[in-house]
Amino acid sequence: MARNKMKSTTTFEEREIPCHRLASVSIEYPRNGETITHPSYTVQISAIPEAIGVEISIDGGEWLACRESLGLWWYDWERYEPGEHRLLVRISKDGGIVETSTPRRFTVILPS
Repeated sequence: MARNKMKSTTTFEEREIPCHRLASVSIEYPRNGETITHPSYTVQISAIPEAIGVEISIDGGEWLACRESLGLWWYDWERYEPGEHRLLVRISKDGGIVETSTPRRFTVILPS
């Protein structure tokens, strides 16, 4: 049985190899584009175990401390206005290294 001895013309540098990097910090809830209809909401954040602190910024405001529980980080949010909102979270690690999440956009519609 003859074997095909043709060489590939694709070099290693030309091939795309997928690389899935785990984010250091991400907002799990609310989901991007989600609509919140309750007057209070708890934001759920996942962060790497090396995180020594997690903070959240709502609509570009000041950084607010989150609490850790059950291996996740949480922020209890109340008294917010209806409309579109944007969340950003950041972690601090030993040595002062800070990493920031991808922004999360969502909408609040409160019942009348």
